[in-house]
Amino acid sequence: MAALPFLSVPDARPESLRASLERFLPAASETDRMRPLARRYARGLLSLRLGHLATAVQQLEALEHSSEVTPADRATAAAFARLLRAELARAQGRPREALEALGEPPLFGQLPHSGLPHHPRAHERWLRAELLRELGREEEALRWYATFPESGEYELAYLAPSHLRRAEVYARTGELRQAALHYARFIGLWRDADAELQPLVRQPERRLARLGGR
Repeated sequence: MAALPFLSVPDARPESLRASLERFLPAASETDRMRPLARRYARGLLSLRLGHLATAVQQLEALEHSSEVTPADRATAAAFARLLRAELARAQGRPREALEALGEPPLFGQLPHSGLPHHPRAHERWLRAELLRELGREEEALRWYATFPESGEYELAYLAPSHLRRAEVYARTGELRQAALHYARFIGLWRDADAELQPLVRQPERRLARLGGR
């Protein structure tokens, strides 16, 4: 949850988050080979969210030079590495290179089951949409935002933010009716959200009011 791209990580929690990650993703057992790969991916992603780029690079390089035995494990390591490399490029202000690092979609169509089965697929699609939006490719971005939720309960976390992003894109391109529709859907989903999320709801409410929405 701390790695969700549309939520902020509290400044006081980085150490406790890292400790929680170690407890949640223990060392691999003989029957759970994916754990080390999932842990490196999660540690790298959380490090990027906390602004610790050097640690993220360490996890990325470890995944890129992984000595996994099976083809499926090697493919998983490479997929996690591509995601972290794309996120790193974006964090360094290079969205075009980040999009190139993702490669052609779908990146995780053949990803085998791991300790984080839904997160990488959702992460890749959200990141692709965000990068396309940042590069001014709004129509493509809208199509990717519209893929949420694709599968699994985990992806429901992305549904409301995907409506907010679509509303912002439509407002910027002058399609105000569509903007109002997606602002209303976002607000409806998060109207009763936890107190920490309420500040994210207020501005869309004001924007919808200016558009004459109800």
